[in-house]
Amino acid sequence: MGDYIRWSPPYIDGADDSAKSALFLALNRNKRSIRLDLKSEGGREALLLLVREYDVVLESFRPGVLDRLGVGYERMREQNRASCTARSQATVRRGQSARRRATI
Repeated sequence: MGDYIRWSPPYIDGADDSAKSALFLALNRNKRSIRLDLKSEGGREALLLLVREYDVVLESFRPGVLDRLGVGYERMREQNRASCTARSQATVRRGQSARRRATI
């Protein structure tokens, strides 16, 4: 899960296995994060509850994924009219390559 820096040495003894890299922990100090399974009803409900309270959602799915899961921009706006989404992605949005996965 997440970016490769979570597992890059050196490691911090006693840190959670999901993110034990010293660099990752230093860069993300005092930040909070959450993992949600958006394929489950409970995960989608949890996201929509968060959207009611917070105004910005940063996501990195391929175009259309959140819509297919039933929690796209329009659904989020129903929960919070002030909400906005920002996308961080390595794929293009239009043309023949729009639906292809990014390759590294």
